[in-house]
Amino acid sequence: MVKDPWEIDNIRKASHLAGLGMQTSYDVVMNGGTEIDSNVAAEARMMTEWSKLFPGDDVTGYGDEEDGVISALWCWTRAGKHIAMSLPASTHEPIADDAPCLTIIWATINGYGAEFERTFSRKPLTGEAAKAWEAMMAAREEVLPLLKPGAVCEDLVAAANETMRRHGFETGPGFLGHGLGLGHHERPQMVPGTKTVLAPGMALAFEPAIFKPDYGVTQSDMVLINETGHEVLTDWTGFIPKL
Repeated sequence: MVKDPWEIDNIRKASHLAGLGMQTSYDVVMNGGTEIDSNVAAEARMMTEWSKLFPGDDVTGYGDEEDGVISALWCWTRAGKHIAMSLPASTHEPIADDAPCLTIIWATINGYGAEFERTFSRKPLTGEAAKAWEAMMAAREEVLPLLKPGAVCEDLVAAANETMRRHGFETGPGFLGHGLGLGHHERPQMVPGTKTVLAPGMALAFEPAIFKPDYGVTQSDMVLINETGHEVLTDWTGFIPKL
């Protein structure tokens, strides 16, 4: 669970590529693009920037005994009802201006992954989706400062759940995040009952979320636990919609 300096360096590089992909996805969607338009553009941007910035590093993913993964720089974009629990495949359907749009970026450098997720919309969110956004962001803002050495995973989950309940929402099973490394979902798992204590060198996807049948809102950032607290590797406040 605790990464060494070389591993952390790879995760930093992957996080940087993920940010470039996210910026591209945002621009495409905000200019009228579809979910698939976003995916294609974001993956192309990450591939191009990798070739310029980190040509000596590998973005090949792990496959099976018959095949490999040429590029593990991935983008999945879903909007409106497509953000529901099952997260279906992206489509070329038009995205409504007032629909929440979720972009999920996974990037890998030398086998080490980073995750970056943002929910945004062309026009301000309204109704229940807007209230869910406020609840999710409140949980994010209150719990993020608690990510530091000595924090217990189940306590962080409980704190996020309590904040969302105050705003009238539940987080379902209470999933708050997970470790990343050679796999995209590693220990520690920030779920109820997990008593793992955070320590310097842990790389986490911190992702408070609310998913409903008709919409979903979440923000996932790569967070590195350090000696004094944490460092956010992927944060870009430009993706926060105006409510």
